[in-house]
Amino acid sequence: MRSLPLPLANWRLRSGDGWAFGARVIFELIEDIAKLTLIVASLYFVFGAYVRSEQPAWVKPLGKRRLTIISVLVLAASAVKVSEDVLDGESGLIDRIILLFIH
Repeated sequence: MRSLPLPLANWRLRSGDGWAFGARVIFELIEDIAKLTLIVASLYFVFGAYVRSEQPAWVKPLGKRRLTIISVLVLAASAVKVSEDVLDGESGLIDRIILLFIH
């Protein structure tokens, strides 16, 4: 029997870890999503306040491209979060693959 590559070997569950492991993963996912949502919302409102006060000519074009701006902020915040997790060693196989795709 072949052993799994190192990143996959870390994802094996020990007996008795089923519900506790699943609940911990779901809680961490919800926590990360909440953090990213707060970061993106804060950056969006700060950027909007800057544009309204310093660059009034940009208000109308940026209002039309609101979804694009939010998407770029989400991607940037996600890239930072994935990079942070990989550098801290808290990532799994998917995070490493995403980081390789980003680079």
